[in-house]
Amino acid sequence: MIVQEKFRLEADGWELVRTYSSRGMMIRQDETGELYGEAVDPAFAGRTHTETDIPAEDEATAGEILDILLGGDGG
Repeated sequence: MIVQEKFRLEADGWELVRTYSSRGMMIRQDETGELYGEAVDPAFAGRTHTETDIPAEDEATAGEILDILLGGDGG
């Protein structure tokens, strides 16, 4: 099942939407067909995603990437 979580970046106030599969599968961005383990999009973009049957076990997650970018340790 597709899960979406909205959050706001404190530094600049942007509202973002994190989208991922609750089953650990890749998701397909509907407008482009690109595959992701997780996606983080600006809320205003209105992007939609569909869950696939492709396991996402080797993908770095958007949460891990955001953690690193925001100064965390990635874990």
